[in-house]
Amino acid sequence: MHAAHHESASAATSPRYEETCSYNTRKTPSRQHQLGRFFIGLLERYWTPDARNHAAPPGTPATADALRAYHAGFFEALRAFDDVRIAIERQVAEGDLVATQIVLTATHAGEFAGIAATSRRVTLASMRFDRLGGGRIVEHWSVADMAGLIEQLSAP
Repeated sequence: MHAAHHESASAATSPRYEETCSYNTRKTPSRQHQLGRFFIGLLERYWTPDARNHAAPPGTPATADALRAYHAGFFEALRAFDDVRIAIERQVAEGDLVATQIVLTATHAGEFAGIAATSRRVTLASMRFDRLGGGRIVEHWSVADMAGLIEQLSAP
């Protein structure tokens, strides 16, 4: 895992993504459930109660409650994968913004998006931008290459 940092007053008080967003585990339902609950719990610790999630799907409120539901869905979707690794590739802070490049790798071990298990090792790249206030996330934007993931799973 590699992370590049640009320190600023805001970044110095920001959550350490290397500590909170990286894990490597063999798939067990109880372990993934624990990890999901752990990360959902981090929302309470690192996000303000009125945090705005600008990555919310159209028609979904950009509220912290919607963000909790999104993350719960994310960890539910991970049940289709084994040997999950989430790595912080790069992280840069400027002023009150933190940009993070994340790469998730996993083995497709169960149905996902209507695609039966392929046993393929897949990669999902994503970028997130967080605006901090008082050492906590107050706004969030992110994009993930879901089309690339589906292409990997659907390839002949």
